[in-house]
Amino acid sequence: MPVSLLVVTVDPWGDTRKSIRTFVREARWTLPWHWLGGSPSELRPVWRAYEIGVKRVPGDIVHSVVLYVIDSRGYERTAYLFPFRPHDVALDIGRVAAAA
Repeated sequence: MPVSLLVVTVDPWGDTRKSIRTFVREARWTLPWHWLGGSPSELRPVWRAYEIGVKRVPGDIVHSVVLYVIDSRGYERTAYLFPFRPHDVALDIGRVAAAA
């Protein structure tokens, strides 16, 4: 089962194609990835559905950090709140992949 990374922006006011490419390069992502953007009104239902708290404050964005492992059928298999250990995420991804 291929693994993909989907990021939902918490800064639709400031994220640009260039800033996203810079972030991905600096973070050294190697997996296939997708960045979900849009207007705040388009993103609010997604934030709500996945319990992503986003609040714009002067000079910054205050937001929750959550990572979901979702199987190929779209079911949430596990979730992590920050801070989390990458090793634990990798184990769970392996378990989900093996079960597919």
